[in-house]
Amino acid sequence: MCYSDHRVSLAGQYSGCDSNLIRSWRKLLMWSMEQISGQRVSMANILLAEDDESMRFYLHRALEAVGHMVISAENGAVAEEMLICNRFDLVLSDVVMPEKDGIELARSARQRQPDIKVMFITGFSGIILEDQEGGFAPSMVLSKPFHLKDLVEQVERVLLE
Repeated sequence: MCYSDHRVSLAGQYSGCDSNLIRSWRKLLMWSMEQISGQRVSMANILLAEDDESMRFYLHRALEAVGHMVISAENGAVAEEMLICNRFDLVLSDVVMPEKDGIELARSARQRQPDIKVMFITGFSGIILEDQEGGFAPSMVLSKPFHLKDLVEQVERVLLE
């Protein structure tokens, strides 16, 4: 099955979410982007793979708030399906997920699209993310917990590389 027009929005699942809070976060994220280096990347297509539903929701919203197109997936297997019909600038993935982990997803993404950027988010800072045999290394690793502002800054830096 091809998901070329598939856009995942979790806002409907969070009907109790305070819209004023969302607007405040958006303003904060936009301000933080202006503070980074004066450079602003244009809108990027980002594949987000995160198995924690609430984390996925906030990451998705934060990246959309600064102008990126985001497709979200609840695990690496679903994210890999998204790679079939879509071209992405960045894969942003949790490392530890059910069915297919973030490292396997990143390898698959690089096989399909060698120039794709890869960024990991993880709660396990002790995980070694470099495969010497395959020559695989991520562009960035961000350890949980982190502030959404830090995520947006790091995504921008990775996209500018």
